[in-house]
Amino acid sequence: MKEYVDLYSLTFNDIFNNSVNDDIFPSNMKLSDVTPIFKKDDSTSKVNYRPVITPSAFSKVFERILANQISNFMMDKFSPFLCGFRKGYNTQHALIRLLENWRELLDKGEIIGTVLCDLSKAFDTLPHDLIIAKLEAYGFGPKSLKMIHSFLSDKQKMCKIGSHYSSWQTVLTGVPQGSVLGPLLFNIFINDLLLFIIKSGICNWADDNTIYSHHRNLNNVVGDLENKMTKAIIWFQINCLAPNPVKFQLMFLGTRKKIDLCLDINGVISRSTSLIILLGLYIDWKLNFNKHVNSICNKAKKKAGALMRLRKDLDPSQKLILYNSFVISSFGYCPVVWMYCGKSSNNNINRIQKRALRALYNDFTFSYDELLKKGNHERIHITNTKSLLIEVYKSLHNESPSIMCNMFARKTSNYNLRTNDLLKLPSTSTLTYGLNSFTYRGSISWNQIPDSIKKSENLSSFKNKLKIFSNITCNCKICF
Repeated sequence: MKEYVDLYSLTFNDIFNNSVNDDIFPSNMKLSDVTPIFKKDDSTSKVNYRPVITPSAFSKVFERILANQISNFMMDKFSPFLCGFRKGYNTQHALIRLLENWRELLDKGEIIGTVLCDLSKAFDTLPHDLIIAKLEAYGFGPKSLKMIHSFLSDKQKMCKIGSHYSSWQTVLTGVPQGSVLGPLLFNIFINDLLLFIIKSGICNWADDNTIYSHHRNLNNVVGDLENKMTKAIIWFQINCLAPNPVKFQLMFLGTRKKIDLCLDINGVISRSTSLIILLGLYIDWKLNFNKHVNSICNKAKKKAGALMRLRKDLDPSQKLILYNSFVISSFGYCPVVWMYCGKSSNNNINRIQKRALRALYNDFTFSYDELLKKGNHERIHITNTKSLLIEVYKSLHNESPSIMCNMFARKTSNYNLRTNDLLKLPSTSTLTYGLNSFTYRGSISWNQIPDSIKKSENLSSFKNKLKIFSNITCNCKICF
């Protein structure tokens, strides 16, 4: 039997003190300024700007009420692989799950072909009628549909650049970026893409969709990937989205050497590369992340240099704020994904942290370890290992998204061991992929911390105990 959610129960009479008519949302809640936010590439081209609206405070409150009820109703209807704009999900979870699948396949000797799909103005091209049709298919009642249609239709926007304003323009398609309901409605719209290609490997984050195929034979990978991409393109076209095959990124992993292959995607030839950019990370065909680490090191190096130049003009507390906010924070995005990079890349990280510590304490005589002890700091790799352990704890206690749960298996023993809460090490075949997987490294790191930390009653307690635990050991290739 079809389920219904009646958002009309919000009693608009109590909110607006008048009767509810066809246009539920008053006109002043449909007016908003649009600020163009620069994304990348050529700043003189208008296509490189993202339109972000600034809704009124009352509109945000009202949308939040609607969003909470819609989210609760859609919770069991969303695909577990839909990661964007969802509570408890972040880009690190999406990337860990994707790379864990890849490493498992590569460890078995399979070849992977992957395509990063690019959509042009995805948020701005969604047809309102199709959004309403999908909501009806998920079980929304007539009054609820009427309300959401009123939210989407007849919106007036004015472009704001500095102190200059354009004239009012009516918005005919799309969901507003910058609003509370916009991202949620986009998730509902794109959710059936993951159901449409449910047997395909896919990683989703908002309008970024990564589709991949795998097989021991390269020709089979190419053929299957072209077939999956054809299905994805058909879905995009049916749903009035504009794929841009020219900007698709294609990469093959698991081959003996770099290969230069082409893929026919909807009549457009895409050429493979050995490096792709996904959710802000550089991912290379060997999954060693040296390129990504070098990129963030270059940024952190400049900030450490600026701190060095200012070291005599700032007091210690000010320098500490800059050290944490600008230097250390450079290494804080998705650290569990790239932490097992090459040893030379990790040494580069250590050199930058050492220089920043010299600027912080204006000390050029102490060694790196002495500087770390001076302010009770820790190496970036140790900080990342603690982040890994936090993800393991969340996975074991079902506090992570469903795609991250059931990744670890507890080890049972008939003997009374010194440490009882141990995890099984997954079987591996390769040093490059198997031993650097999230489950393998997470299991080893978990087994090396004491039971008093493992048996913390909640996540907050686990983090506090882990924070003061200084005897973190790691036997990865970086530490030996």
